[in-house]
Amino acid sequence: MNLPIKIRFFAFLVTLFFFLVNTIMWGQLQIVAANTPYLINFDATVSGVNEGQYAGTGFTPNPTAGQLNSNAFATTGMSDGSSVFGGTNLIGDFARSTSFGNVITGGFYAFEVSLGNRAFGFQPGSSDFTPGSVTLRLQNQTGTTIETLRLSYTVYVRNDQGRSNNVNFSYSADNISFTQQPLLEIISPIAADGSPQWVAHTYTVIVGMEALANNDFYYLRWDSDDNGGSGSRDEFAIDDIQLTANPNDLVFSENGSLVFPLYHLNGTLQAGDDLLALNGSIDFNFGNVALGNITINPGAEVDFTNNLTLSGDVVNNGSLIFKSTTTNTAQLDVVPANSKLLGNVTIQRYI
Repeated sequence: MNLPIKIRFFAFLVTLFFFLVNTIMWGQLQIVAANTPYLINFDATVSGVNEGQYAGTGFTPNPTAGQLNSNAFATTGMSDGSSVFGGTNLIGDFARSTSFGNVITGGFYAFEVSLGNRAFGFQPGSSDFTPGSVTLRLQNQTGTTIETLRLSYTVYVRNDQGRSNNVNFSYSADNISFTQQPLLEIISPIAADGSPQWVAHTYTVIVGMEALANNDFYYLRWDSDDNGGSGSRDEFAIDDIQLTANPNDLVFSENGSLVFPLYHLNGTLQAGDDLLALNGSIDFNFGNVALGNITINPGAEVDFTNNLTLSGDVVNNGSLIFKSTTTNTAQLDVVPANSKLLGNVTIQRYI
């Protein structure tokens, strides 16, 4: 039976609508379970993010092997323009293919930072990515509110040129107003290394998400710009992005720095980890703690309710408090002879 043209056109619009809704809903990183790690390593498929091992062959909402999903990534700063969420960019700066490094042409690459290990890389140039940014979009599909996000990531730097560039991290609930964390800035040296190699810089940060409702989006951004020197620029790559929503505990790698923007801590740490308190209040209320270096920014507060064993230095420009209760008084336990303690400390005594 032949349907009237108006009915067929309406059916087409309905089909198109549901196709677009499905693309928007499922075309980025979906966080479907709390306290569950999601890893983007650019070597294995992640639904809504990348198809197979990244091959530096561009961005598209329907990726094939080697491509990134443009519903998950948006970029700015390349001479070929910006790439938007849901757009298609498969040539030029957006698809510079694979490389071990030592490239000159600006653009996005699949850099092989070690044998078989590819990362999402970029080569800045005079008109490419100076400045520029990469934004990762994720969506809360847990069925509940996300209060905090534990994020770990690695930035690789190949310092092969006589110009310095930086990489900064920021986050946003609306993709408009981003909060940047200066202590996470990575700066490549001006002087090139004699034998350039990929060097990893790994960070773990707790992001206070201000009650991200179910189905809402969140945005993580890495941006870069020139920072001094002259001539060509170093190469950079982002890898091993791991996210956990509403983690039950906090277990960190000893290889990374710990950065807490604002968080009430209730978990465990690896002995000897460094602590950088940016702002807000951090309450170590779960038992004895062993830390390396402690840096407390102005306006930040770090509280201990049990003993602290220190293996590094303390630089306190905020508030450091050892609490006292009816059953216990916190104290600074073992301090190495070469440790430096700078700033004031408040030691409470329950009476």
